[in-house]
Amino acid sequence: GFDVIISSFGPTWPVLVAEEMKRINPDLVWLSDYRDPVYSPLVRNSSWAKGFALAHSGSADAITAVSEGCLSSLFLPSELEVRAHVLTNGFDPEEAAARKRRESELFELVYTGTFRRWQTVDPLMKALSDLISEGEIDGKKVIVRYAGKEEALFASRLRPYPFIALQCAGSIPRSDALALQDRA
Repeated sequence: GFDVIISSFGPTWPVLVAEEMKRINPDLVWLSDYRDPVYSPLVRNSSWAKGFALAHSGSADAITAVSEGCLSSLFLPSELEVRAHVLTNGFDPEEAAARKRRESELFELVYTGTFRRWQTVDPLMKALSDLISEGEIDGKKVIVRYAGKEEALFASRLRPYPFIALQCAGSIPRSDALALQDRA
């Protein structure tokens, strides 16, 4: 047997399975985690999404989310808010302060993690394009590095900006992702 279950939202089924397991065994400790936002104005059925956490994580012993913004998007009532906490993704301030930053001649932008179809890089790339065309930044010294499973999708988003170098690392261990971030 087991005493604890941790469900992570996105997709919905882990939360639904954990909810049923908690119903069957009320002594089971359940942590309902939301790494991905439930509600986004870009998602269809947003009214359904707004109520998902409330409808299906109410019996959880603890509810966690990746950020305050993600937590607030769960629309939890005050009786559930006391069980809600923020657990950031792989970022420990003490650990970050202890890491050595590497100096670079390049202007490096790093994105590690999941990249969704509805996400865009256009505002940032447009701003970079403007700075390069105005001579404020040397375009030969700009590089975007991506580490995650969605290499093709991420690369397709940068295709309209062929003068910005892209390097994809694929899915890498956390230690490598932190090292990549340290260079940015």
